[in-house]
Amino acid sequence: MKGMKVTSLCAVTLSIMSCIMASSALAAEGPFYKVAGTRLPSGQTRGIEVKTTIKNYVLKASIGGTVITVTCTGSQFVTGSTIDGSTGGNAGTSKERFELTGCTQTGNGAGCNVRGNKITTAPLKNTLGYSEAERKGKIQVLYKPESGVEIANVSFEGTCTVITSAVLRGSVVAEALSKAATITVGAEPAATEVLEIHFPSTLIAKIWIESGGSLTNESTTLEWGGNTVTTFEGQSELWLTLRENWGLFTK
Repeated sequence: MKGMKVTSLCAVTLSIMSCIMASSALAAEGPFYKVAGTRLPSGQTRGIEVKTTIKNYVLKASIGGTVITVTCTGSQFVTGSTIDGSTGGNAGTSKERFELTGCTQTGNGAGCNVRGNKITTAPLKNTLGYSEAERKGKIQVLYKPESGVEIANVSFEGTCTVITSAVLRGSVVAEALSKAATITVGAEPAATEVLEIHFPSTLIAKIWIESGGSLTNESTTLEWGGNTVTTFEGQSELWLTLRENWGLFTK
């Protein structure tokens, strides 16, 4: 009888723990932006800027049988870029035009240059998301065009041997970092003035996006000149134009 009571007590305890864990998992939502300690609500925005490029941006694909690599040493947002608030089980978003600067190329001829030494994207609408299902894992950012599929037209000038321009299409995912550490669900660091976006050397293939309290798995594709991109990497520090402390959270 005593053994039965202990077993029953254990079962109840495990059941309570399971409920607590399940409730904890369900409590996560978003992810969303907090500014100055408060969730940025739907309808409100904050201007956003690039503070520093801390890792060169590299775009690489085989086009016409030749590997072409573009390397850019700087990055910035076009004026008017913002982060946007959200409420409830909806992810925070941002609207940005990303400009890569100091761009050079290899593979397209020694006398060929990236036009203006820069690449400017179309308007992007970006969405915070999870690296794993059930609102777990790393907090990431899905970058995709606000409309259509064209991210940027990469143009060249001079004596180019393969192409004079090639369109970058599709979507790409970056990791969100704070003080060089990946932001993960349940271990979100305190808000700070500077956050980072990191496009890793291996393209991230999937992200889970929350809308209306439901998660949707979205696969990414990235093509340049109709060919699969093998590399898109880089890293930038970001801050708000008003220099407020901010962060990415799920609770």
